[in-house]
Amino acid sequence: MLSLRIGRDLSKCMVAAGRCSLLQLRLPTCGTNLIRRSYGDRGNTIGGGRDGGKGDDDDDGFVKPGNYKVFKDDDSSVILDVEEERALLDAQLSADDGRSGFEEIDPFAGFDVSRGVSGVFEVEQLVEVLQKNNASNVFVASIPANVRYVDYIVIATGRSQKHLLSIADFIHKLFKKKRRSSDNIPRIVNKKPIDWIALDIGNIAVHLLTKDTRKNFDLETIWSVGEKFDSHLNRPVDSLVTLLNEHSFSLDNLEPVDFEHVKTH
Repeated sequence: MLSLRIGRDLSKCMVAAGRCSLLQLRLPTCGTNLIRRSYGDRGNTIGGGRDGGKGDDDDDGFVKPGNYKVFKDDDSSVILDVEEERALLDAQLSADDGRSGFEEIDPFAGFDVSRGVSGVFEVEQLVEVLQKNNASNVFVASIPANVRYVDYIVIATGRSQKHLLSIADFIHKLFKKKRRSSDNIPRIVNKKPIDWIALDIGNIAVHLLTKDTRKNFDLETIWSVGEKFDSHLNRPVDSLVTLLNEHSFSLDNLEPVDFEHVKTH
């Protein structure tokens, strides 16, 4: 029984070995055909080359679909470096500017850029600048001779804080355009929040305010009729403040004690 079992196992091994040898002989041809048919084009080509799989035209043996496109060095565009790209772009922009007749916009067109007589700005010129920059409720007051540090006070309202900055910046730039070398460049004075901007441009003091801030400080009343008629400065005094003032005393006449000359008891 043992010898019979060994003989059967031996015969099975020989059959299996024969099948493996047959499979190895058939693999090169069969395997390649299967791969190329799997990746070939829809026209049932085998090779996948441009010749329909016959292998006569640049068939490199790789599996490719039948509708592929070959790119060659001659078909590629020129790749420029950074400096060459910039030079080409500048040349194109210059050509476009020449064709379109492009001209740079002058931000001061329509404004008198010559210096005034009484100062860099004449007050009429400044009012025109404010109006063209959409400032509203422009107020001009002539300063009395006894308190004259400028000739005029000009007050205007802006729509927002950004609008105030825009107006002040334009006046500042136009001032530098109009001034002489002996004229000092003004400084834009403001505090955060930027709801009040002041500029001293020599003969004119300019105040730019938002609507609420202008209403609160009421600069027009101070400079037009004086502080005597200013409702803010002359409003009734709080009773508590009056009481404190009546029962307080000044320390101005007090002197420190000289302890060296004080007699001890």
